[in-house]
Amino acid sequence: ITGFDRKFSRCVLRYIGTRPYSILLGCMLVTGVLSMFMSNTATTAMMVAILTPIVQQLDRNDPLGKVMFLGVAAAATVGGMGTVIGSPPNAIALGIIQNQGIDFGFSEWMFIGVPIALTSIFAIWLILKSRYKTQYEHLELADISTPAGGYQRTSYRSRAIVVITFTLTVGLWLTSTLHNIPVAVVSFLPIVSFTVTGIVRADDLRLLPWDTLILVAGGLTLGMVISDTGLDAIIVSSIPIFDNVFIMLLIMGWLTTILSNIMSNTAAASILIPVGATFLPEQALTVSLVIGLSASTALFLPISTPPNAIAFSTGYLNQSDFRLIGTMVGLGGPVLVILFTMFAF
Repeated sequence: ITGFDRKFSRCVLRYIGTRPYSILLGCMLVTGVLSMFMSNTATTAMMVAILTPIVQQLDRNDPLGKVMFLGVAAAATVGGMGTVIGSPPNAIALGIIQNQGIDFGFSEWMFIGVPIALTSIFAIWLILKSRYKTQYEHLELADISTPAGGYQRTSYRSRAIVVITFTLTVGLWLTSTLHNIPVAVVSFLPIVSFTVTGIVRADDLRLLPWDTLILVAGGLTLGMVISDTGLDAIIVSSIPIFDNVFIMLLIMGWLTTILSNIMSNTAAASILIPVGATFLPEQALTVSLVIGLSASTALFLPISTPPNAIAFSTGYLNQSDFRLIGTMVGLGGPVLVILFTMFAF
């Protein structure tokens, strides 16, 4: 609404240089960080709009254009691991963790999620850099202009309110252990602030992703019902059990990735987190984190995530282009998540 996301991106990208793969890494990092705090679908759409004028100037046979869109889509998905609000499976995992009586909040999630997200983004960048070679040595970033139709509220006052509210909200989330204000209560701050100041109006409410919000609520309900009815115990009985905790976590992580590639990762997390907690009742925190974060490692198909679909719609990517990153992240992502969580807890 205020165009602050595009202004922030322009300021950051201005300092990343002119080398193609430096620009790629910069775009991926910006995408990943923004996806931690806003919809990865909206972030991808914005970055695709920014990169399209640049890519259109390149030789169509050069893989750089393909790499740009592929990298942004992957970064948007794995970047969502960084915070509780970055991806719906994260919220589901946190809800189940807290229902177990475990003291675990926003800052604790970031302690695990941000290093995993940044490590994954850097690993994906290395894969793309080594797999695709470009003929270009330098690129000039085109000016990030205002999209057709412009923004509705771009005054200094509006953007200042957005920055202050964002900083205060995230600050309260990170310090929840000090003031004991629940994360859910803090979430009302931007709602009230933007409504009272007129930044968000009645017509803007229709633009909210209500389908995603309902999907998250439905996923939480599905997870509780599976646990309350004993269905999780029936599912558990049909899966081989190993004494080794790492192997069990690896099975649950890979199973989550496979299911998330062919169905909603929210639904996959809703089903598997209660099952995993039944498998490893003494490792409820770890298994919930592993499954919740592994749901963001599904990149194998264009339909696996909305960012993939947006990148695919540019016409620069084929279905086969997702296979390398999808396979590497799908196999290595859960392993990375497990190592981080087991080391931390």
